Amino acid sequence: MIAPRKIAIVSTFANACGGSEGRAVHLYRLLSTRVDVELWTECEPDPALEQRWPIRRIDTARGAFPRAADIVFVGAPRFGRWLRQADAGRVTLIYNSDTPSRLARRLRKLERIPKRELCLVFASQRLADSVPYEGTVQLSPIDLDRFRPGAREWDGLRVGRMSRDERFKHGDTDPELYRRLVEEDVAVRVRGGMCLADEL
Repeated sequence: MIAPRKIAIVSTFANACGGSEGRAVHLYRLLSTRVDVELWTECEPDPALEQRWPIRRIDTARGAFPRAADIVFVGAPRFGRWLRQADAGRVTLIYNSDTPSRLARRLRKLERIPKRELCLVFASQRLADSVPYEGTVQLSPIDLDRFRPGAREWDGLRVGRMSRDERFKHGDTDPELYRRLVEEDVAVRVRGGMCLADEL
């Protein structure tokens, strides 16, 4: 029986609260019980992630990059010339942000690398329907039960939103929505919403 290849998961790992980072880590946890899995980044990883997970830095000059592995790109990490030398049998790109022009550029780059099986995975059916590419829909393996509230008596409706604290993660009309909800006596909790402070 042929031993399975390694799997290299490449992401930015730049923010411990990021959705791509969370997906990459949970994918690592799921796969590492069955196959040799490595975590890689071309960026400066968030210290909270670097302390907890075995994240390796890609450094082409030193020859430090995934080799002889199936490579999974989660989110929008960069990939440089090292990918041509990586001997990757399969390259999987997980598309989980609504950035179609970026996806098109990345696919063009990946298609120029010969002898690679290229797989595209969408984080939702909506994302799959929004672009003209074939792929598989695979919902995030992140354990949503972690966010389930504890038992307590009903004290009214609450609306919550959680994301990185960056303005582009919020829609243009989000501040107006939050104001309207508050006017209707709905409790609103926005984690990662300090970037909206001037608008609210």
